[in-house]
Amino acid sequence: MIEKIMKMGFTSYEARIYVALLENGELNGYELSKITSIPKANVYSSLQSMLRKGYLFQVSENNGKYVAKGFDEISNSYLEEINSSISFLKDNLPTHPINLEKFFSITGSENILNKILHTIDECEQQLIIDFYAIDFELIEDGLRKAIKRGVDVYMIVMGEIEVENEMNAKMLIQSSTKETPAIRDINLVCDGEIAIAASVGNEYCEAIFSKNINFVNVVKEALTHDIILDEALKGCDDMHRNKIKKLVALFY
Repeated sequence: MIEKIMKMGFTSYEARIYVALLENGELNGYELSKITSIPKANVYSSLQSMLRKGYLFQVSENNGKYVAKGFDEISNSYLEEINSSISFLKDNLPTHPINLEKFFSITGSENILNKILHTIDECEQQLIIDFYAIDFELIEDGLRKAIKRGVDVYMIVMGEIEVENEMNAKMLIQSSTKETPAIRDINLVCDGEIAIAASVGNEYCEAIFSKNINFVNVVKEALTHDIILDEALKGCDDMHRNKIKKLVALFY
């Protein structure tokens, strides 16, 4: 919780003091120091900073006590300021085109997930993606929105997932897996134009993305190979052969 509050501009001490005031009501510096285990000098300097930022009020009686401003009021002001800043920056920041034919690396699970979700959001026609079942909840909402936009979504899942009826993917392949490896792959191709190859895990997280046609084709071929192989294993009659021909024509 403290880390979430800090993302709104609070310092660590300020966040702890704010939570303590929400939990206990009116408190003075001595009481806050005792509750939060923050040194008194740091408590008093943080209280002055929080007053300037508008995170709390000082009780009018001369008792040295403070109360927290309601979170709704703080969050509304924060959102207004953030939205105003974003609007200004979108209109005024200089832009220089990026050559997406080059290869770009991403590190950190949160950064990788954000790039994957952004790419899914940008997808217009076709998305081919593979992932482990354990990661489905991280991308489920993005996939659901893509399907609602009319994107043809082909999912290859290592493991089994529960999919609600309204999430009507173009194709869903689920393979049994005995255990989830420490390092898991997430690969996708969006509209046949951009590809991401990611490896995520507890300690190792790295991804590459690019519009380089050779890279896109390599990732796409690996993904579509699994789709076509899955269909081939279902049977060798005319129905399955015709379906394989249609898949080959669709992807290649």
